[in-house]
Amino acid sequence: MDPVNDHFYGFGEKTGCLDKKGRRLRMSPKDAIGHDPEFGDPMYKHIPFYIRINEKTAYAIGLFYHNSYDSVFDMGQEVSGYWDRYCYYQTDGGDIDLFLINGPELSAVLDRYTMLTGRCALPTKQSLGYCASTMYYAELEDNCDQEIYRVIDKHEKEGILIDNFWLASGYSSGEEDNLRYIFNWNYRRFPNPEDFFKRMNARGINVIPNLKPGILKNHPYMNLFEENGVFIKNPGGDGDYYGRWWGGEGRFLDFTNPKARETWKMLLEDRILRMGTKTVWNDNCEMDGVEDRDAYCDFEGAGGTMAELKILHSNLMAFLGKQAIADVYPGERPYIINRAGYAGIQRYAQVWGGDNLTDWRTVKFNIATIVGMGLSGCANMGCDIGGFAGSVPEAELLLRWIQNGIFQPRFCLNSANNDNTVTQPWMYEENREYVKAAYAQRYRMLPYLYSLMYEANQNGMPAMRPLFLEFPEDKKCYSDNNFIFMFLEVDIQFAFAMEFTTSVLDTCSGKYTVQRRNQDECQHSRYRQTTDYGNRHRTPHLRTLSATDSHRDHTQNGSSRCHQYRTETALTRCHHRVDDRHTPLSTERDVVDEHNTVLHHNTDQHDTSQQTHYTQRTARKEQRHQDSTKCKRQREHDNERISQRLELCCHYDEYKLSLIHISEPTRH
Repeated sequence: MDPVNDHFYGFGEKTGCLDKKGRRLRMSPKDAIGHDPEFGDPMYKHIPFYIRINEKTAYAIGLFYHNSYDSVFDMGQEVSGYWDRYCYYQTDGGDIDLFLINGPELSAVLDRYTMLTGRCALPTKQSLGYCASTMYYAELEDNCDQEIYRVIDKHEKEGILIDNFWLASGYSSGEEDNLRYIFNWNYRRFPNPEDFFKRMNARGINVIPNLKPGILKNHPYMNLFEENGVFIKNPGGDGDYYGRWWGGEGRFLDFTNPKARETWKMLLEDRILRMGTKTVWNDNCEMDGVEDRDAYCDFEGAGGTMAELKILHSNLMAFLGKQAIADVYPGERPYIINRAGYAGIQRYAQVWGGDNLTDWRTVKFNIATIVGMGLSGCANMGCDIGGFAGSVPEAELLLRWIQNGIFQPRFCLNSANNDNTVTQPWMYEENREYVKAAYAQRYRMLPYLYSLMYEANQNGMPAMRPLFLEFPEDKKCYSDNNFIFMFLEVDIQFAFAMEFTTSVLDTCSGKYTVQRRNQDECQHSRYRQTTDYGNRHRTPHLRTLSATDSHRDHTQNGSSRCHQYRTETALTRCHHRVDDRHTPLSTERDVVDEHNTVLHHNTDQHDTSQQTHYTQRTARKEQRHQDSTKCKRQREHDNERISQRLELCCHYDEYKLSLIHISEPTRH
């Protein structure tokens, strides 16, 4: 490795800075509750893929190790005086089945990697709206459904837009012992689950019940499980394996066993989906309770061990969810959520960053975690806003977290605060107007975000993008420590259709700048000089700064200036295009009149001078005629593109955009 010019990105879900040079990373998925956002490792997912870029050549190459055993990546942390600086991969077993994925552009690497492992599933539109969640709502002694109705009422009263509700596992608790029994319904808490889903659906709220793969000994379906032989076995296959689980010892479904999959799918359809939901939420699916790596799995009858198959259970759970939704709701687009997963999980599920810590550093480093997942093929990613583990966030922290979180594909507040409080968007009176503005901005961006998800589905490009993806020639982008990311990569034609509204969020100051260019501004900008940066950058972007970096540091940083240049240049090009559409073009009569005026003015000059002027004016007339014809064709092409993009992205009328006055962008 080149310790100066080489940079390493990806590795799936990892903490710390985006560039992993100098880090030692372990792939061994854990239930990493309350992990340190800067140094915590390992995490929930196992994606043995990274991208190596040399800043001198801007050449990108991807390396995918198709091996699901626990492994280690050392990207230059280890040093030996007998060797030049080096990096290495080490695995506990299996083959070194390495795919070298050539670029040279980073976008080409992502395209080919996702072509190999699977494109990102196209999400439902509703899934991109706000999702409320906390463990508290499903943990009351009785009538949790009534409490949830009141929570939805409160959102409406406060003007907080909401589309989804994550139902924590308390709904499945036993009425006597309060232990989790998946597929069971606690009828004291939810007296009529079908009616609960029906009422929530009628209000436009998608309820998403929690599912877990561990089974406790008093589970009401234990006889069915044992009869079908669904569990992972002890080493050698002599008896079921028991491991740590919520509430005591538990057994774990073997998703490599066809009988186990059939049993799980049957219960999922009958006890969850047919109740009225179309979404599957797979939690705790990293199988961390199976500590013996020699535990035996069926592996389609061939036999295998958890050392190799542990993380693959996560992908199989998501795959089963897709099958079950297709059976119960034919023709419906599946919406599946996973906490854990192996390479390729993106073709089935949205993922999230697990049980993060309530801390200022989490706001900052979760940006790199999400961007890193996007560079690992998982564009549909988010982290719990407000923090899941720890104390309730203070007012300033929660506000900055929300303002930053609206850019995440998964937009969700989720909490299990240790002081038994619930993190709510309206919990601090002094911040309510700012919070409402942030939520409105999120919903204003939904058509853009949905377009980005479609792009990820087509070519693997992430929604939240690092600067070096678009500026590979700018060396400062590779070592950006300000956690700047780019958002809203859209076509110029679509930007025109959305009235050229460009928004900028600075989370240092907490201010939004929402800019709409009117016709006068477009005409004025027609005469601005712009530099064609490699003729690559054509589109407006929305940018955000980290919550913890100073504004002064950003303005002094080269990569920030580079991004400012990109935004200005792209907008100027937009104005050139929109000026061509809206400025009345000169007719031939206008040109002839101007030409005749010039001729009459010069009647007293020599014939040669008159001929020169005549030639010049004739040439200008021909050029304007050509420009008029060209602009007419361009308008026809643009109108067709606008219609296509608007048909694709929709306007989210069904998702409460009527509450947002697009013609009057919120400003603070």
